[in-house]
Amino acid sequence: MIKEYANTNAYRWKPDTYTIDQHQGNSVCWDDITVYLTIQNKKITQYRFDGNCSLITKAAASFLGDLIENIGIETILLWNYQTLQKEWLEVSPRRKRAAIIALIAAQNALYAYQWIEKQVTFDEILYD
Repeated sequence: MIKEYANTNAYRWKPDTYTIDQHQGNSVCWDDITVYLTIQNKKITQYRFDGNCSLITKAAASFLGDLIENIGIETILLWNYQTLQKEWLEVSPRRKRAAIIALIAAQNALYAYQWIEKQVTFDEILYD
């Protein structure tokens, strides 16, 4: 299933218009991703991403697209690795950072959108 998500282009492109974007890097594996969110009525109405990503990061970012659209901001800010794991995504311990980079970028974009000075870290998403 990871290869199918990694090879889909459903969410992997920069849209012409969006509400906010957020770049996120992963210094461990050198992945980088930018997520583009369109927000209306406190919900994500469109999610897209692009970047220089590994297969796991592409798969996880595409998988996140299936989950995140039409979900409220406050709900998304509560998500962590276990949220993704319950839905399907489980990777080896070595690849967990790659699996959550898009979620971190999305959450950091949502904090910025709300003018909240907070940046989510890998450890917060992995171990909270």
